[in-house]
Amino acid sequence: MSKLTSKARLLSANSHMRPQAEWTLDSVEGGKASWVPPKPEDVRVFIGVMTAATSPGTEPGSKYDYTARRNKARQLWMHLARRYGHVALAFVVGRSADPGREAALAAEQRRHGDFMVLPVEDRYDNLSNKTRVYLREVLRQYPNVDYVVKMDDDVLILPERLLMAADSWTAMGADYVGCANKVQPDADPASRYYNPHHRLVKTYPLYFHGSNYMLSGRIVRDVILPNFDNLRTARSTEDTALSWWMLASDAVFFEDRRLCRLTCDAATVALADQEHAGFPMEYWDEVMSNPGCTAPAEFPLPYVPVQYRKYPGLERMHSMMV
Repeated sequence: MSKLTSKARLLSANSHMRPQAEWTLDSVEGGKASWVPPKPEDVRVFIGVMTAATSPGTEPGSKYDYTARRNKARQLWMHLARRYGHVALAFVVGRSADPGREAALAAEQRRHGDFMVLPVEDRYDNLSNKTRVYLREVLRQYPNVDYVVKMDDDVLILPERLLMAADSWTAMGADYVGCANKVQPDADPASRYYNPHHRLVKTYPLYFHGSNYMLSGRIVRDVILPNFDNLRTARSTEDTALSWWMLASDAVFFEDRRLCRLTCDAATVALADQEHAGFPMEYWDEVMSNPGCTAPAEFPLPYVPVQYRKYPGLERMHSMMV
């Protein structure tokens, strides 16, 4: 049970709410968004949703229909995040060598105006570099940001609860927050999860699953930016690469199981299935209409126990819960 009082409500304070007219519309006319983006200097939380162009011929509504995922995310939760004057969010994409994919993304951007386009080639084996460039770009655009969220487009976030959780992270001084995982490096060059540095370790150090995690603005400023060109990338296994970057710093780790729930209850901040690296879209409507998701959140949010039985050593994180 959290012991935080209302005085700890900094990022989740109701004073950050904007007039409804500034966030209800999400169309774009003439290349200009009809919703009003927050001023860059006011942004304290940035939510980046990693996505990609949908390949021609993809079955509509299938696992790889990224366009359908984005449209559903806009409908179910992204408009709710726009209620806050200190929160910015965007779908994060790189460049494609396919002119058709580039044209489709450009058309979607003209309609919605909610993409952050990075100067990197958007390939699965370039994910760790994409993440590195993403973090740099967030700080370039939003220099005062306190927290940077990285999430995949098949994860669902409850924005009000995310801000309440962020207040608890602030109180405990956490810099790197997510749901723990620990596996062996993939040494098969033919695998999509191949890590070219697999000979360095037999088992990855503890890391937070790449479907969604949070970094403090402090750690991006003090660790990522100054060492940008020297950070070891690891092709598609960007989450393990990030853990190496954090382990080489003074980042404070905190496992927050509220970020990887399979159902809605009072503690749910995000819905993400670690076993399947996301949350299947066919269940989105059902789970987001669950009373556990739709009920107003109460501050402070309850915690979810860490996985100390699965990952010995995590029990010390119980003492961090405030």
